[in-house]
Amino acid sequence: CGCDVNGSLSTVCDITTGQCLCRENVMGRTCDRCQSGFFGLHSGRSCQPCGCSRSGSVSELCDEDGQCHCKEGVAGVRCDHCSRGYYGYQGINCTACICDHTGGNCDPNSGECVCPPNTEGDTCNRCETGYWDHNPTTGCKACSCSASGSSSPQCDLLSGQCPCKDGFSGRSCDWCAPGYYGYPACSACSCDVAGTNEMFCSKTLGVCGCGRTGECVCKSGVSGRRCEECVSGWFALSDQNPNGCSECFCSGLSRDCEEQGGLTRVPISIGRSPDILSLVSLSSLQSVKSGVYQHGAEMLLDTRQLNTIGLVGPLYWRLSAQVEGDQLMSYGGLLSYIITFYAEDGSGLSNQEPQVLMRGGTLRKHIIYTDMVAPSNGIGTQHDIKLMEHKWKYFNSVSQRAVTHADFLSVLNNIQYILIKASYGTGLQQSRISNITMERAVSAESGDLQERAKLIESCLCPPGYSGLSCQECAAGFFRQPQSELPPQSLKTMTVRPCVQCRCNNHSASCDPETGDCQDCKHHTSGRRCDICAPGYYGNISGSASDCSLCACPLLDNR
Repeated sequence: CGCDVNGSLSTVCDITTGQCLCRENVMGRTCDRCQSGFFGLHSGRSCQPCGCSRSGSVSELCDEDGQCHCKEGVAGVRCDHCSRGYYGYQGINCTACICDHTGGNCDPNSGECVCPPNTEGDTCNRCETGYWDHNPTTGCKACSCSASGSSSPQCDLLSGQCPCKDGFSGRSCDWCAPGYYGYPACSACSCDVAGTNEMFCSKTLGVCGCGRTGECVCKSGVSGRRCEECVSGWFALSDQNPNGCSECFCSGLSRDCEEQGGLTRVPISIGRSPDILSLVSLSSLQSVKSGVYQHGAEMLLDTRQLNTIGLVGPLYWRLSAQVEGDQLMSYGGLLSYIITFYAEDGSGLSNQEPQVLMRGGTLRKHIIYTDMVAPSNGIGTQHDIKLMEHKWKYFNSVSQRAVTHADFLSVLNNIQYILIKASYGTGLQQSRISNITMERAVSAESGDLQERAKLIESCLCPPGYSGLSCQECAAGFFRQPQSELPPQSLKTMTVRPCVQCRCNNHSASCDPETGDCQDCKHHTSGRRCDICAPGYYGNISGSASDCSLCACPLLDNR
């Protein structure tokens, strides 16, 4: 039947004519339109009478919104009063005002010429105080400046913008500006930009917003009403850190640290003559130096001279031993280099391989990588890589999650190698690398005006440990042999524990890695100060008198 839901009383129609049963003032076979002189079928109130004025409208019809069609000079939904510029409606017609100097405006009853609303002057040519946007026909609009937020009730005559006090914004100064809260008082949030969630901050204005009560929304590693301090176990508040602060690494031995002051970063040059870099592939890591030459300040690979035996896949420059071992002081610095390649075609599968890889760790090894846009064929490209975890990922991992702070520092604690890609494009002919530097934090000299290095932690270490990150054994301690550790503990430890030197009370120092005792006292010797020195005898039990002088009269028969 197709009966209109709004206009019919039922979904059933006459089986012969198809006529639906219509509501009052509704017509049509499907009851889909109002009768003449009615409107609003789809408003949900059924059809309402137009109620058009017979004298002011041209017909009894109106549109879907109920607006009647008015005669000239007549206005209103039902055409029942004069429009602007006309006067004298008495149920018949309206007369045009003769008021050119007032923009055609007159009193709607008497026809006396009057200025448009909110204007003044002999010719109504300006807005009254507190109004703007002069229009000779419609007059001026109210400024509506907020008494709390604006310094004057008068707004700009063209834009309508009110003059706002500090901390207020909006055309009428009726809401708080970014970085303020609690209209109409609009107090300053005073949120620390470094510690506040970036979604609530404006980089352009350099301020951050807060909640209705003035509470700032902090990054994950930050706390405080103003997001001005690191949470317990975190340090080094920085606007460069997505978490606001860095988690204390401390080799997994402590949660109490602070930022080490008095440091500056210096670039350490790598790969300078006579230290020629070697080439490796990811499949074997076997170093190859054939085809590698020192060319001025550049390291050059000529693939025509390269012995490719054992090299499968993209080639990488392996950086020298300068970057291996403990590089914790490089955290937050830059690894920089200039790379240039020449190939038959600048595109190829090798461009999709990671550009920089780093392997390291003590008990658990990690291979991590970072990537960037591949350089163009034949164009030297400078790469500056931040030695922070945020843009590094785990190599050969299914997930694409960023490397954790602890894992990144664990790698820096004992770097085994750093690889920088040499192969790009298809049909590589030549690859060049130069200006390789890695920044390292060192103690700043007094009066040094260089920018201070940040993000280096200084931990409160447990007994037996030393170093800024508790990465070393303190004097009198050594690394416990891995054979003595339960296998399960190796999964949770970052470094092997430091235990006291085992010198039978005859020495206070030993080698921090092997535990071999040094400077044995009381006439003892041996790796553990566990035997008497030549010319002495006795049983080692930990006493200063363990070893006695042999009672032999001559030096050569003791």
